[in-house]
Amino acid sequence: MLLNYLLKLSIFGDFSNINLNNTGQNDSYVKLVNEFVKKKLLIGVQQEVMFEINPANSAPPVQTIIRRPTAFSSNGDLSINFTGNRIDIQWIMKHKDSNITDKDFIGKAQSYLQDILDAYKISFNRIAINMEDILVEFSEDAAENIFKKMANPSLEFYKHNKIKEWNTRFTCVSTIEEISKDINIITTVKRAKRNFSWEKNVAVDCISVLYDINSAVPKNNKLDKLKITDSEKEILINKYMDYYQKIHKEIFDKN
Repeated sequence: MLLNYLLKLSIFGDFSNINLNNTGQNDSYVKLVNEFVKKKLLIGVQQEVMFEINPANSAPPVQTIIRRPTAFSSNGDLSINFTGNRIDIQWIMKHKDSNITDKDFIGKAQSYLQDILDAYKISFNRIAINMEDILVEFSEDAAENIFKKMANPSLEFYKHNKIKEWNTRFTCVSTIEEISKDINIITTVKRAKRNFSWEKNVAVDCISVLYDINSAVPKNNKLDKLKITDSEKEILINKYMDYYQKIHKEIFDKN
């Protein structure tokens, strides 16, 4: 049985102004809350503790508490979290009967993201998706099929002894020519025992595949002047999903 366990869309940039301590942002916050409530999300507040240290004297660090909005679904599977430099829109399988397709999640995540961009008039310089597929209740033949594609060591010791757990990771860089941007495509595959929230006291033998696809940091490391436009955002997300679906199909294809 294959589970869509984790799906996440993230953007990166300077979001320090999304701060409920800043009364000048009240209108933006109200606008965002109204849109989220229409979509049946619950609204909350999370606190981020910052420490400022003055190297010129020996005074203790000054603590500042920053309040930022957060939103989540009634069953807790979906959450939207803000920090000073990233925003995460995430769905995680917390209940055994929870289910969402990658297409449905991306559609909803893009809608939530647009609400945030419209309310706060922010820009961002990088964007990423993270997906995790988990295979449970599988046959040894199915496990061996994936293992041979992703690992299959040539060391004699491991060739002649049964491998119960394994972990492998691949990273490559691809260029999207139409917008001249590099993206990182990272796939991590492992077999190990794992606990799930719906079976907390049971260690489940599973094979997990984690996909991390993100826009690369420029070679000059200068992100402050970099801005991803609306059209680039659409192209990047579509490309990310193409890569995810292609890799997913090849890993879990029985051939």
